[in-house]
Amino acid sequence: MFEKVLFPTDFSVYADKTLECGYELKELGVKEVTLIHVIDRSVLEYVDAFYGADTTTIIEDVEEKAKRELEKRVKMLEQEGIKAGYTIAVGDPATEIVNAAKGFSAILIGAKGKGALSSAFIGSVSESVIKESPVPVLVTKLKVVKKEEGYHCELIYGKMFEKVLYATDFSEDEKKIECIKEFPSKKAIVLHVLEHGEDKEDAALKLKKIGEKLNAEHVLREGKPCKEILKVAEDLNCTIVIMGRAKESGLFGTTVDCVLRRSEAPIFIL
Repeated sequence: MFEKVLFPTDFSVYADKTLECGYELKELGVKEVTLIHVIDRSVLEYVDAFYGADTTTIIEDVEEKAKRELEKRVKMLEQEGIKAGYTIAVGDPATEIVNAAKGFSAILIGAKGKGALSSAFIGSVSESVIKESPVPVLVTKLKVVKKEEGYHCELIYGKMFEKVLYATDFSEDEKKIECIKEFPSKKAIVLHVLEHGEDKEDAALKLKKIGEKLNAEHVLREGKPCKEILKVAEDLNCTIVIMGRAKESGLFGTTVDCVLRRSEAPIFIL
């Protein structure tokens, strides 16, 4: 199911730590990772307009430097036994990443933008990719700590798939369940948060059936979906939260968006 993964990188420490998280994907059956680096055309046009530099020459120089950086990371993946390659694109980063994702099983991406420190921050590129991606997106979560020599990114959890929390709204569950069955998790929990007007007994029955299919504990809660999902994830020490894509046309303000911004655990959006 997840044989080919696309990994966007800006060569930051955050991106490299995200790549470390990606090593766990071998347990999901990932056989190949393609790194993608996007040269932001808007930045090049700015340089051209204000400094009179030749855009073509700049692109060639930047591409050459990007190739060297990408080759280093390809070797890192190959040393872990993962087949790897890379591609370079020029344009709007989010658009190029989404376009490149066609044909891949999933995208692995860091939550924060380059240099971001706030735990509630989702980088604009990451947010656009999450919203528009035609394939599932695994969003890693790292914490940024300050040390004497500066800021460093550290992995919050050692094993992403140790304890899975699947937050369901009962939409398209069969397809998601089949995906979750492939996860190398030691324990799974399925959660549903009752919405206004929803029949509690009916929801409990649906939840129980999903729990049986996943051989998972099932939890039914009432309240605000985002708050309850985050509380269950924290109380039960879940190492990853799995959710379906937001139903709304926009991402901001939805339960998915709220969990993405506030969860310390990685998020897998199916």
